[in-house]
Amino acid sequence: MSNNTPPTPAKITNEMTNENKPKKRRAYPDKYRQERARLIRKTRPWKRASGPKTKAGKAASSRNALKHGLRSAEINHLRALLRSQARAIKQIRGKTPLPDAFSLGKGGKICY
Repeated sequence: MSNNTPPTPAKITNEMTNENKPKKRRAYPDKYRQERARLIRKTRPWKRASGPKTKAGKAASSRNALKHGLRSAEINHLRALLRSQARAIKQIRGKTPLPDAFSLGKGGKICY
């Protein structure tokens, strides 16, 4: 029978990790950069930039963040309920004063 266990790997030293390697940037020669700058000035891509131009388009675009539903009326109502529940829990735990309907009697017990 042969032993099918893999050999034990060598101890990894700090020099072997990627953290110590300098970050390499792509070589970007001045000649290439100048040519790209000339082409960009020639084609003027900012003139064809998309995006809303009219007030109606800008208004519609501003509502794009609402499409996911996390600001729907139902979710907002649920958030309000959770906030009121959190306030009630804080009152019960004594983080905020109890409402006037309650008073603390002897020994700190609630009297109705």
